[in-house]
Amino acid sequence: MGNVVVIDSVVAGVGTSTLAALLARELSERGLKCVLVDADLQGGGLDVLLGVENEDGSRFGEISAPLGNIDGKALLRELPIWDGVPLLACDPWKTENPQSWEVQACIHALSQVRSVVVVDMGQWNGLQDLTELRKAIRITVVELTVLGLARAKANLRAHHGSIGEHDAATQEREFLVGVQPRGTVRDHGTTAIEEAAEYLDCDITAVIKPDAKLCSELLEGLGLRKPNRTNAKAIATLADLIQEALGTVWADRGQGMRPHTLRVPFSGPQAIRDFAVRLCSQLGRRLDDACPIADASTVEGVRVHAVIAPLVPQGAAISIRLPDVVAPSLESLAENGMFPSGWMPLLEGFVERRASVLVTGGTGAGKTTLLKAMLMRCAPGERVITVEEVRELGMLNHANHVSLVTRGANMEGKGAIGLSQLICATLRMRPDRIVVGECRGGEIVDLLRALNSGHRGGMTTLHANQVTAVPSRLVALGLLSGLNPQATAALAQDAFDVVLHVGRVGGRRRIAQIGRLEFAEGKLRGNLLAGWNGNQMRASQQWPDFVRVWSR
Repeated sequence: MGNVVVIDSVVAGVGTSTLAALLARELSERGLKCVLVDADLQGGGLDVLLGVENEDGSRFGEISAPLGNIDGKALLRELPIWDGVPLLACDPWKTENPQSWEVQACIHALSQVRSVVVVDMGQWNGLQDLTELRKAIRITVVELTVLGLARAKANLRAHHGSIGEHDAATQEREFLVGVQPRGTVRDHGTTAIEEAAEYLDCDITAVIKPDAKLCSELLEGLGLRKPNRTNAKAIATLADLIQEALGTVWADRGQGMRPHTLRVPFSGPQAIRDFAVRLCSQLGRRLDDACPIADASTVEGVRVHAVIAPLVPQGAAISIRLPDVVAPSLESLAENGMFPSGWMPLLEGFVERRASVLVTGGTGAGKTTLLKAMLMRCAPGERVITVEEVRELGMLNHANHVSLVTRGANMEGKGAIGLSQLICATLRMRPDRIVVGECRGGEIVDLLRALNSGHRGGMTTLHANQVTAVPSRLVALGLLSGLNPQATAALAQDAFDVVLHVGRVGGRRRIAQIGRLEFAEGKLRGNLLAGWNGNQMRASQQWPDFVRVWSR
């Protein structure tokens, strides 16, 4: 049960139940499907603490587990809800306490239907009896006093002895939370965090401080409300670590980023780092301490970006971009609302009349998707040569297509081939269209020169906020190559016939603006011709003439 979080303590009254509830709510607010289980068989009453003791629903002692089997979905439907989180409570004064195997059966069933199960274990030493819970993420609450630390050390020693060798993978799924005792004056009687960590030979992950307002609200029967800012930050830190330990990944399937829990999570940060290194190595890219950032891709267009520690706090940050299963077309983009159907003849005309197109927008806005869809309209006999740092257009479904990709330096720092070199090489390959996947540096100058030397119909993408901001972006990139603003403007004014700006709002991609670059009064300007907000279009006076020139 790798998606179970167990919270326990050595002594009562240190806020284990409160911490479990706050943590479950934090994880739920982050989008994880969470359930809270009160497995403190010596105390119980978590539903009373949270003010839902009168809510209908099943508790421990009312659940039957024949042969240890429970239907997780059916059990979940029977549980009372606290602040959006289902709660399986234990009320020992109402019903008999369940057997340890019944507790394990319930937790196991819930772990099959929820992303994460937060278990308030309290002082019950259930880890000794429940073998499956030994694989769970464990949070031990420690009182930051001399006596509290002594009890915690004895408990940790007994726990580690019961589960065998305390290896690195186990340690990465165990956390200590220090609790400052109530009633002390200016931290008198409280052990410093550094001293506590040294004594326990373990890091203190977070510290919970006394919250008089929260305690007062609980005693008045108002339920568990928001903690103070300091404790809220500690809860957030714990939630971050738990998400990492759970193997939580964020995926965007078209409706924005959503958290997802891996069925087989990574054992820890080192495992994530090892995976990133192996993945990049298989794709021909180096990733190590000397080169901690890597960009790689497959021929099919799967893109991998990885950053390893110490540039990230621990392990690695891996971003994987998958191409569409079905190659995008202008028709499919129109059906999905990327642009109004009335613009279809115009976009087709850009391709057929060999317009040089600049697609702008932010990351993930759909620049490459639009580029692919337009390239799919090219005539089969046209020789299309694409140049990229990371191959995303490699599997373009076009008969006469040559895909070029940059190469990094070897271990000796030699052999690197950049975008500028590849763009120059395309001029000797009899291109009908030169397509650069993305311009983000001095290679923009080489592309502008190519597009001004008779090679029409080229396309590229550029990061920009809007059409009117494109000239300043081009000038800035030109400076990286040593080209002054006037020279860049002179090259750019005739290089591109149209600028298509794409945006993303609420997970929906669309062509938000259409414009063109114009040279006026000694400056390069981005002229907005038409804009579309997803519902209605606004156009300038020049728009009708522009449409007549370029429409199919």
